[in-house]
Amino acid sequence: MFMKSLKIPLLLAVSLPLLLISCNTEKLAKKREEQKAEIARLNGELKLVKEQIKSLPPDHTNELAAARDEEKDQLDQIQALDSQVSELESKKDQLDEEFKKYRAKYVVK
Repeated sequence: MFMKSLKIPLLLAVSLPLLLISCNTEKLAKKREEQKAEIARLNGELKLVKEQIKSLPPDHTNELAAARDEEKDQLDQIQALDSQVSELESKKDQLDEEFKKYRAKYVVK
């Protein structure tokens, strides 16, 4: 009789966890399928973004920096040449004055 009374609780004790596990398994399987679908959707979006990135124009930042450096060098050269031109013009004016004085001193007859 004691064994018979143990069978029912023992059967319940064994079957109840199995029932709970099977319910959790279905929930986990459903969640896994949802996650797979989400991963597939995100992979599709990732491919689209990669294609959009490929269609973007190339990055010209380095070329722009080099062009700005070259512009600065050329502006420095222009400033140096302007300074030389000013010096040469003042020297020319000085030589013109000396030449006028020379011509006034030695008049051609």
